This record gives sequence, C-alpha cells and structure tokens, in this order.
Amino acid sequence: MLRRSLEFLTSALFIVFVATLQAPASADSCGPPGVDSDGDGIQDIDEDLEGSGNCDDTDTDGDGFPNYLDIDDDADGIPTLVEGIAETDGDFVPNYLDIDSDGDDILDTIEAQDDNSDGQADVTASGNDTDGDGLDDSFDTDDGGTQPPLTDHDDDGIPSYLDPDDDNDGIPTIVEGNGDADGDGIPDYLDVDPVTAVPSEPREDPRRTWLRIDNTIESGTLLFHFRAPSGALKLKILNVRGRQASTVLQTWHPGGEDTFGWNVSSLPSGVYFVRIESSRGHATSQFVRVR
Repeated sequence: MLRRSLEFLTSALFIVFVATLQAPASADSCGPPGVDSDGDGIQDIDEDLEGSGNCDDTDTDGDGFPNYLDIDDDADGIPTLVEGIAETDGDFVPNYLDIDSDGDDILDTIEAQDDNSDGQADVTASGNDTDGDGLDDSFDTDDGGTQPPLTDHDDDGIPSYLDPDDDNDGIPTIVEGNGDADGDGIPDYLDVDPVTAVPSEPREDPRRTWLRIDNTIESGTLLFHFRAPSGALKLKILNVRGRQASTVLQTWHPGGEDTFGWNVSSLPSGVYFVRIESSRGHATSQFVRVR
C-alpha cells in the first residue's frame, strides 16, 4: 500500500514538473522593470503590447524580431530611440510604432529621407538585416547603411515626418497631396508654388484647372469661381487636418469657367480648404468660416 502511494506521489510530482516546464511564460519573461534589452529607450515590459506577459508575442512590424529586441519597431528606417514615445498626430499611436507620425498620408520612411524633394525615399529598404537587430541594413550604420537624415524641407526646425505642413505654405500636406500640379517634378506638398490657386490674371489655357473663392459671404453663401477642362469635376471642403468636411459639387463639367454658390451654414467656425479636382489636375484655396 505504501509502495503504491509512493508511486502515485512520484507520478503526480512528475506531471506537475512537466506541466511547469510547458506552462506559458510568465511576466518575468519580459524582465523586471528597468530592463531595456535592445537599448531603444522603451523598457521590455512596456514593449509587451499584447499584455500576455511574454515579450516574444509582440512584433509590430512583422519582421521576425519581437519589439523588445527590435531597434526599429515600425520598420520605417528611423530607429525607435530617435522617434520616441511622443504621439504627434492624435491617433493614439506613439511615433515609434506609427508609420505616418504626422498623419499627413505621406509615409515617414519617405519624409525622413527625401533631400532632393521628389516625393520618393532617397534610400529604400534592402530586406536584409545582417546583425539581427531589427533595423534594415540600408539604414543601419553598423552594416554599411545610412541613417535617415530626418529631412526638414521648410527649415522650420521640425523634421518633415513630424510636420503637417512640409513646405510651410499654410496648406496642410494632407490637403495638397502628392500630385504635381505644375509638372515640375516636385510634389505639391513640397512645392511652395504648385499653381494650386488662380493668379491675378486667369490663365487662358482651357486645360488648366484653377479655383478662386469669393470670401464675401452673403446670406451664408460662398461663391467658387473656377475653370476646368471637360470631364468629371469634384469640389470638396477639407478641414485643417485634411479630413473631408463636405462635398460641394460632384458632376460632369462641359469645360471652361463657371461659378458655383454653396451655403456654409452647416460648417462650424474654423479654417477650411476647398479642393477642386478635374480630369487634368486639381487646385486648392482657403477660406475662414466665422459664425
């Protein structure tokens, strides 16, 4: 009887031992507070975004390196230590995990390294990571790469990847977009003269698209004067963050100049941008709504 009891106890202890070995990792697998295994300024326990207690579970950019061992957590070429935990664009995603930190629809990996202002990244990822630190060789100085220079196109002291108005022309980058209205090879969001508004003397070229706003609002109506070639035409209102507030007009335009009135009573006070989009380009202008 005693022998059977000992055998049962031994078996039970063995099962507990094996179960312990196979149990999921505890919070201790992330290391104690203060440990920063990859030296990116983020503690290991704070890189456990899954909340599982196992730091190996979180790999934001899917590159095979968990965040706590990855010095570029969002794979944009900018080290996590450089981007930091600040949150710039109000989307509740910290910059080190956000591939578009300023929310202007232009990727950080482009804005941070576009010294020739062509709207393209000067260096592209190689797909290789020789030293296995989570930073692509193209941007890793340890592997012969070049760290993004954090280009500041308008020299305002704010790197373009954190700047909602990259050319400092008063029109948000997200409103201007990456088109090239004047065909000079510089995208509109970097071009201080993108020909996005009508000059003092309207162009005679019927292929041109231009827009002028009559800021004298009478009876709540704002007048838009424009020229566009024949084809699909759209007029829309954007807020200062480039988000569409309203569609003013969406129609087929026969071509030439026209005027359209729109009641602004539905808009709260603020600064707005009007964008006209035609088959041959676009133009942008601005107005202020005061109740």
